[in-house]
Amino acid sequence: PLSLRLMLDEAKARIEAPNTIALHMSTPAADALELMLVKKIRRIPVLADGKLAGILTQGDIRAVLGPMENSVRRVQTRLGDIMTRGVQTVSPEDPLERAARIMLEKDIAGLPAVEDGQVVGMITESDIFSAFTRIMGVLESGGRVVMTIPEGSDLLDGIRTRTSGLSVRSLAAYPSPAGGWEVVVRMRGRTLARIP
Repeated sequence: PLSLRLMLDEAKARIEAPNTIALHMSTPAADALELMLVKKIRRIPVLADGKLAGILTQGDIRAVLGPMENSVRRVQTRLGDIMTRGVQTVSPEDPLERAARIMLEKDIAGLPAVEDGQVVGMITESDIFSAFTRIMGVLESGGRVVMTIPEGSDLLDGIRTRTSGLSVRSLAAYPSPAGGWEVVVRMRGRTLARIP
């Protein structure tokens, strides 16, 4: 299965810093917000004794600090005072679907990946979207065909029969509201007008 380890490695390669950015709970919230703005980070893990203790988003910090630049609250507030505790996490070895399911069910946009008690990455909605486009072959050349496999038919046999002799790059199947399956097939080469 597509594990989060591959996504974490790719995400790390896209940013300058080799390690995931996480801050200690004693960090002033105003400093954290400034760092997040500069590094274009929307959420950040918060650590205590090197272990994950909480998480914060830019929105969380802005809501607490308010707009006044020199307020006492802005100077005194630490991440540990305002972080969300009881953070949902994933392991780098978890399949992509687990992260997506947790994010959907819990209505959250990012999950820290934790291994041996250490934060090793952050999986975000953007990472899930990126994986989806790769799985679906969206950025690849070639034709895209949608076919319906009727209810009661063997899904793989139906796909195999209809794509025989074609070079399939990727495919995805999902239950059709009318019964059976809708199958999206991306093929190498030219676009075909119709597949029976």
